[in-house]
Amino acid sequence: MLHTVNVVAASCAVEVKPYSAYGSDDGCVPHNGYVELNGATVWEGGWCSSLPGKRGTNILLVDPVACTMQETRLFDTHLSEVQSTQLNDYLDSLTQG
Repeated sequence: MLHTVNVVAASCAVEVKPYSAYGSDDGCVPHNGYVELNGATVWEGGWCSSLPGKRGTNILLVDPVACTMQETRLFDTHLSEVQSTQLNDYLDSLTQG
């Protein structure tokens, strides 16, 4: 049996620092997060900080060959059951790879 393997070589360093409001019951403690592609910040958000709050499920679609962000989407599934369905539909619409 012959198996074909497709290999794509790309140099794309992705650094992610998530943040949440978890553990902030004792006051407004700043938490910041970001996504960097090859050292360039392409997304950032925060809790109780000067950065915009982006509560929910944040999805970044990245082209690993060009090392660029193609799209960013935010689904606030805590606030909206409709957005939970939209998140599911969005994930189902993505193609593998």
